[in-house]
Amino acid sequence: MKVHFKPIAAGDRVINSPAGSSPRLFLDQNYNDAVAVDMEGAGFVSAAHKAAVPHLLVRGISDWADGTKQTTDGVGTQESAARNAALFLAEVIAQIAPNVPSGPKLPSAPVQPVDELIWHPLDRPVDVSWRKDLFSTGPHTNGPSLLEIHLVPVPSTVRVPAARMRQLASELVDMGRSRGFFTNLERVEVHDSAEMIAVTVTDPRGRSAGLAITRSGQRSAWEPLPNPGLTYVLDEEHTRERITVLLALLESVDGPATPSYAPAATIENTRLVTVERLSEVNPNSAGLRTSDAPIVAEPEEAVTAAVVASHGVQIAEELAARLIYSFRTPRRHR
Repeated sequence: MKVHFKPIAAGDRVINSPAGSSPRLFLDQNYNDAVAVDMEGAGFVSAAHKAAVPHLLVRGISDWADGTKQTTDGVGTQESAARNAALFLAEVIAQIAPNVPSGPKLPSAPVQPVDELIWHPLDRPVDVSWRKDLFSTGPHTNGPSLLEIHLVPVPSTVRVPAARMRQLASELVDMGRSRGFFTNLERVEVHDSAEMIAVTVTDPRGRSAGLAITRSGQRSAWEPLPNPGLTYVLDEEHTRERITVLLALLESVDGPATPSYAPAATIENTRLVTVERLSEVNPNSAGLRTSDAPIVAEPEEAVTAAVVASHGVQIAEELAARLIYSFRTPRRHR
């Protein structure tokens, strides 16, 4: 195999021109030192150079670019050119591969699947805008005991453009109705501010639910706890099922891409909340908590965005368990 160190011309068109044609004359007059032409090399090298990425371009030459391309391709020259390029590249790789010292091999760490659910501890809980932070006053801060779910971006480096925020309002309404989160008979209110878009429903019977997204990319959803009688019920199995549904809703919002989320959950207005199986609740009795402190699962750990979609059930199971633990060991008011 012979190696020639000479220029190659690259452009944005395939050259298959006989002698005397205008493309051939242009090459002869301006690039007569080139021994070959290719189409993709210039774009590849330009992109790699701008990205400051070390690069090597290996091309296989399969025809004379003189109008006989169809004939030469028909006799297998493309396969030969590809084979020669591959052999050359394999030899280059063999020459530049680092030497591996001999001796016993240490066991390598297992490769974690990209979609495996792993909770990554954070140095401290990330800042989260709870529902009471989103609505400082009004009917959204009082009333029934609500289950809140929040996905907080980690790190929070990308802000949602204001124009996109305005589009999200109608999208959240449509998504809420199509998924059955809002009924077709419910009047959905839109709350539009510089830092948040929220769509909510409220009615005198205690139904209160909503979806929200902030400029920082936080996604939030809330709905009432079951209220079969005089008390609000934190049933672990039912809560796990509802968190799974809410996570699926939030994950499907077409918002800014983020590598990870810190999931959080809370229940406000907890004085009349009890932990019990829904099937065993006496609708005519109610226990009164000694504290009205929120029941909170803080955003202390992060999961990758990919597993929010693929492992919603497991994430919901963990958040439900943390809420039960928080109920039994209440914290001070936020």
